[in-house]
Amino acid sequence: MPSQEVIKLIENELIKDPSTSDKSIAKAFRTTNKTVNNIRRRLIHDKIIEDPFLRRGMDGKSYRVRQSNETKKIIIPKGSKYAITEIEKRVEILLERYLKSHGLEVRRQYKCDVGIIDLLTRECLYEVKRKITRERLFEAIGQALLYRQALRKHNSWTNFTGKVAIISGSYEKGVVNLLDYTQNLGVDVLIWADDKPMLLSEYDKSIIP
Repeated sequence: MPSQEVIKLIENELIKDPSTSDKSIAKAFRTTNKTVNNIRRRLIHDKIIEDPFLRRGMDGKSYRVRQSNETKKIIIPKGSKYAITEIEKRVEILLERYLKSHGLEVRRQYKCDVGIIDLLTRECLYEVKRKITRERLFEAIGQALLYRQALRKHNSWTNFTGKVAIISGSYEKGVVNLLDYTQNLGVDVLIWADDKPMLLSEYDKSIIP
């Protein structure tokens, strides 16, 4: 059993970045994976941290996923059917980490009256898609605008006037022609690039030869 000082250091590592694997922390502090996992579970139970790898599947069940330390890719357990794809989960985790690093309070998988919001701050709600296509953009806009209206009716979010954003790790070129219309609706379309969220309109211009 590690000393109280080591336990405190492990807690700080998990609070700093909950997505860090048990194995890497155990190696750093010369303890066992089981010890780190027990500390993680206690922090999750006490609501000090959220479980970064708990996701609800298309079948309504909750599944745990894990992250490869080598590739940083999310590894999905075999046999599970996910409503959120591998790419979506990766973007979601990175965006949450980015927002928190800028001092924002972030709620992930926030349940409102009409559905579940991928990421939510006081300033913006984010709908994450694995790839922005014309069809998925239309779907995401409908979802996001309904979520915003639901938040405005919710008691604790009465004054929510934040933005709505749709973000992905990739996109179809044709959706760029729709960006003026999404702006008029108050919807920002973002792309995750260079370790940060960028407006798709600006990103697309930057890669034109």
